[in-house]
Amino acid sequence: MLREFLKKVESLSVQQISFFAWIISIPFGAKVVHFSIGFATIYPSLILGFIFFLVSIKFLFHLSKLEKSIGLILVLFLVQSILFSLIVPGKKEALFDIHSIILFNLYYLNFTLAKYSLTKQKFIYFFNNGFLFFSFFILIFGIIESLIGIHVGGQYTYRLSQGMATINYAPLFIYDNPNDYLVYSIGLSYVSFIFNKKLFENKLLVFSILVLNLFFAHIALSRFAILLLMILLFMFLWKTYISKFKLKYLAYFLIPFILLILSNKIYLGPIIITQIESLKDDKVQNSKETKKIISKIKSKEDSTFDSELHRLDSYTVRKNLMINGIKLFKSSPLIGVGPGQFRYLLHKYETKYPIDKNYSPHNYFIEMLSQYGIMGIILFAIPLFLFLLKLRKGKWNFLFTLIIFFYYLSSLMPSAFLYLDINWILFTVIVLCFSEDFISFKSLKDVRFS
Repeated sequence: MLREFLKKVESLSVQQISFFAWIISIPFGAKVVHFSIGFATIYPSLILGFIFFLVSIKFLFHLSKLEKSIGLILVLFLVQSILFSLIVPGKKEALFDIHSIILFNLYYLNFTLAKYSLTKQKFIYFFNNGFLFFSFFILIFGIIESLIGIHVGGQYTYRLSQGMATINYAPLFIYDNPNDYLVYSIGLSYVSFIFNKKLFENKLLVFSILVLNLFFAHIALSRFAILLLMILLFMFLWKTYISKFKLKYLAYFLIPFILLILSNKIYLGPIIITQIESLKDDKVQNSKETKKIISKIKSKEDSTFDSELHRLDSYTVRKNLMINGIKLFKSSPLIGVGPGQFRYLLHKYETKYPIDKNYSPHNYFIEMLSQYGIMGIILFAIPLFLFLLKLRKGKWNFLFTLIIFFYYLSSLMPSAFLYLDINWILFTVIVLCFSEDFISFKSLKDVRFS
C-alpha cells in the first residue's frame, strides 16, 4: 500500500504538489513556524503560495476574459492602495490592509491559474480534498475547544492565562475571535459542498454541520451567526423536505404551533426571554432620558464617573460605525480616505457618534466604501453582479445562491472583511462557479494522474 502511495506521489507534477501543500497549510496562516524579516512575516503558507504562483504563471494568458477583467480590477485596487498609502497619516494601518490586498490578489490568481495548470478535473480533486481537510480540521478543534474550554493558540489564550479576560468557551481555534472562527467553519463547509455534489447530497451530514455551527454560534453569543444559520437551516430544510409537502398540510402544523408559542412567553424558553429583556434594557439605557440623568450625575455628584458604567449595545455601536463610515466616504467619495484609515481616523479623532472603542468597520460595504471609494464599491458589487448575470441567463442554482447569500451576510460578523483569507477564497469560488459549471461536477472517480 505504501509503495502504491509513493508511486502516486512520484507521478505528481510540481504544480500539483505545491498547490495541494499550499491549500492544507492555509488553516495555520502565520501562527505556525513563522519568522519576521522586518517589514513582513514569512510563514509556510505564504512561501508555498508564491511557489505555486511562480510555477504556474505561464498559464496566465489562458484565463478567460472575465477572469482577466476581475484580476485587473484587483491589481488596480492594489495599486490605488499602495499609492494612497504614501500620503495617508496612518501608515501602520495602511500597511496592514495592503498586506491583505496583496494576498487577496495572490489567492485569486492561484486558484484561477490552478484550473488551467492542473486541468479542470485535477483542480477540483485537489481543491476539494484540500478544503475538506481544512473544514474537518477546524470543526474537530471547535468541538474540542467547546467541550473542554482549552483554546488552541492565539493572543486570546495568552490573555486567559494572565487573567486579563473573561472565560469564553466558544471555539476560537487560532483566530482569536469566535465570529472569525464561525465564518471559516460555515464558509469552508459550503465550499466543500459546491465542489463535491455527492457530499451535499448527504442530507444528514449537511444538517449536522449546520446544527453544530448553530451550537458554536449560540455559546459564542453571536447574534449575526445565529440569524445566518437559522436562515440557512430553513433554506436547506425547505429545499430538501418542506417544499415536497403541500402548503396546506404544513399550515395545519405551523399555525397551532405558532399560536402555542405566542400564548405564553414561557414557551420561548429562558434564554430567549433573557435576551429580549436585555434588548429592552439596552433601549432604556440608551434613551435620551437616561443619557440626561447620567449627564447630571456626572456633573453634580462624581466627576470621575466612568463611561464603562454606560456601555453601548452592539446594535448602537454598529449603527454609529456605519454613520461614521458614511461621513468618511463623503469627505473623499472618489477614492475614499485610504487603506486602513477607517481604524486610524476613528481612533485618532473623537467622533460625533460614539463607538465604545470599536474602531473596525464591522461592515464589508462600509469598509470598502469609506476607504476605497469607487474602486471599493466595484469590488464589493462583483459577486452580486455575477449572480444577477447568472439569473438573467436562466442558470439559477441553489448552491450558488447560498454561497452569494453567505458571502454578503457573513461579512457583517467579523470586525473587518479584508483581513480574513476565507473571504478571498469565497470571492474566488464565486468567480470560478460563474465561469465554469463546477457545481454540477458529480464524481472524482474519473480523475487520473499521469
